[in-house]
Amino acid sequence: MASSIAWGSFGANTAFLRELDLIAKAGLSETLNGPELTIWAPTNEAFAASELKNLNDVDLLKNVLSYHLVLFKNDPKEISSIQYELSVPTLQGENVRISVYRKKVVSFAFGETVTINGALVLKTLRASNGIIYIIDRVLDPKDLAFKNTQMEVLRNTKEFSIIYKIQDEIGKLINTHTASGTHYSRGLVSGPVPVFSGSNLDLVVSPNGVTVDNSKIIGVDLTNTEGVIHVIDAVIPNKPETPSAMCTAPVKNY
Repeated sequence: MASSIAWGSFGANTAFLRELDLIAKAGLSETLNGPELTIWAPTNEAFAASELKNLNDVDLLKNVLSYHLVLFKNDPKEISSIQYELSVPTLQGENVRISVYRKKVVSFAFGETVTINGALVLKTLRASNGIIYIIDRVLDPKDLAFKNTQMEVLRNTKEFSIIYKIQDEIGKLINTHTASGTHYSRGLVSGPVPVFSGSNLDLVVSPNGVTVDNSKIIGVDLTNTEGVIHVIDAVIPNKPETPSAMCTAPVKNY
C-alpha cells in the first residue's frame, strides 16, 4: 500500500527535502495528510534558483507554497486524456493551467509533454492520499499580477507608449500580437500561428531561440488569468488577413 504524501513517497525523496522544510515553516504540514491531494513539487535545484531560498516572510511563503497544492487528485491518466488544457484551483485560491503538448516523434507515435503553468513535469509519484508531480521550477503566483487588459500591457511598453492614443491602430496591433489558446514555451513548434487580426505569424523554434516574424522571444511563460504572455524584442507590423487563420483551443475548468 502506498504511503501518505507527508511521510511516504514525498517525505522519503531527498530531492524534495527543501520543499518539506518550507512547507513546515509555512505551517502547511498537516495539509499533506489530507484525504486527497495533488502537489506540484519543484526539485531542490528549482528552489535554489528561486526567490524563496532566502524568504523569511511566513505569509508570503504560505501564499506561494499553497499555490503548489490542490485538494483533490489529478490522476495522470486524466491529464493524458485531456485534449489541450486543464484549469485547476489551488489551495491558494488561484488556478493553475495543466497543458499537454503532443509532438510526433516517429511515424507511428507521439511524444507527450506536460507543463504546469509552463513548468515541465519531470516525473510522477503516487501516494495513498494523492499524486506528486515533480516540476523543474517554482510556480510563482506573482505572475498573476498580469491581470491587466492586453491594451494596458501594451501601453506600458516603450514602443506603444508613444502612440497609444491612436486607438484603431493600437487595436490592430494588439490583435496582431494575440493568438487564441494558451501556448507555453514547452509547446511551441515551428509553423504558422493564427492571430486575432486574421493573419498568420511565422513562428520559428531553433537551437538559437524562438522568433515570431523575426521578432525574438526574450521572456517566456508569464502566466495571466486569461492566458500566457511571451515578451518579444520588437513590434510586429500589421499584416494582411489570411483566409481561415483564426483558431480556438479548448480549455477544461474544474
